[in-house]
Amino acid sequence: MIKESEHIDNLIARYLTGEASEDERNRLEKWMNESEENEKYFSDTRFVHDKAVASHKIIRVDVNKAWNSVQGQMHPKTISKPAKRIPLITFWMRIAAVFVLTIGISFWLYRNYHTKSLQPLLIESRNNTLAYKLTDSSRVFMNRHSEITYTADYGKKRRIVNLTGEAYFQVAHNEKKPFIVETEGTFVKDIGTSFNIKAYAVDSIVEVFVENGEVSFYTENNPGILLQKGEKGIYNKETETFRKFNSAEPNILSYKSKVLIFRNTNLSEVLETLNSIYQTKITANNQELMNCRITVTFDNEDINTIVSIISETLHLQMVKTNDGYELEGDSCNNH
Repeated sequence: MIKESEHIDNLIARYLTGEASEDERNRLEKWMNESEENEKYFSDTRFVHDKAVASHKIIRVDVNKAWNSVQGQMHPKTISKPAKRIPLITFWMRIAAVFVLTIGISFWLYRNYHTKSLQPLLIESRNNTLAYKLTDSSRVFMNRHSEITYTADYGKKRRIVNLTGEAYFQVAHNEKKPFIVETEGTFVKDIGTSFNIKAYAVDSIVEVFVENGEVSFYTENNPGILLQKGEKGIYNKETETFRKFNSAEPNILSYKSKVLIFRNTNLSEVLETLNSIYQTKITANNQELMNCRITVTFDNEDINTIVSIISETLHLQMVKTNDGYELEGDSCNNH
C-alpha cells in the first residue's frame, strides 16, 4: 500500500512539473477515475502546488556571467571548469514538487486519520425503536424519534455520547473512563450501570431513571443530584432546577420491555401510555369513559390484543378506525 502511494505521488509530481510521459499521464488519469477520493487527492495536491509556484517569483540570472565574475577573483589553479548551467525554472519546479508532495501527504494523513476521528457518527431510530451496541460493548435502546451521536474515537480516551429523545443505556464497566451522556444542556455521568433518559427538545423537563447502579445528573453550572437504583431525577429546563424522587411510574421502561402495568389507573392515562408506546391513536366516543379505572398487566402483547382486553374488561365495544381504535359505550364497569 505504501509503495502504491509513493508511485502515485511520483506520477503526480512528474505530471505537475510537466515531465510525465503520455503513458504516465494515462495511468494517472485512470487512477483518478477509480474513485472520488483519488480525484480529490489530486485536486488538493495540485492546489497546493499552484499556490507554492505562485508564491515564488522567478528571477532570471545569467549563470555564465556570474561565474566569470567569480572566476576572475579566484586563483587560476583553483578553477577547474565552468559550472553547468541548470535551468532555473526546472530547479524551482522540482522544489515546488517536493513541497507539494510533503504538504499533500500531510494533508491526506490529517484528513483521513485526524478529521475522521472527530467526525460525529449519527444513529437514528426514526419511526421504530432501535437497539444499538457501542464499541466498548455498552448497549443503547432508543425509543422512536430519537438519536445519539458520538465521535469515531469513542472509547479510546473518553466515552461521551449526545442524546436527543429517549434511550435506555446499559453501560460496560470502566472506572478509568466514565460514561457520559450529554442531552438538552445536562450531563449524566456513570461508571457502569443501567439507566433511562428522556430528553425531547419539545419537553420542558429532562428525566433520568436509574434501574441499577448510581449516576450523577448535573449541568455545567449546577452540581445536580446523585441518583441510585430505583430513583428518578427531573431537571426543569425553564427554572434550571433538579428534583429527585424515590420511585418512578411502573411503565417508565415499557417502550423497551413492552411490559405494561396498570393498577387502578384512569382510562385516560392508559390510552395516553399506549398511544405513546405503540404510536397509534386510541380514543373513546364518550369523554366520561376516560374516568373509568382498570387494573391489568400486559407482557409483550400486540396492540390489537391489548385494546380488545381493555374493551372486554370495561364492557365496551372496540371499533377499528383508519388510524387506530375507538372505544364505545355509555358507561364502564369499575369493579
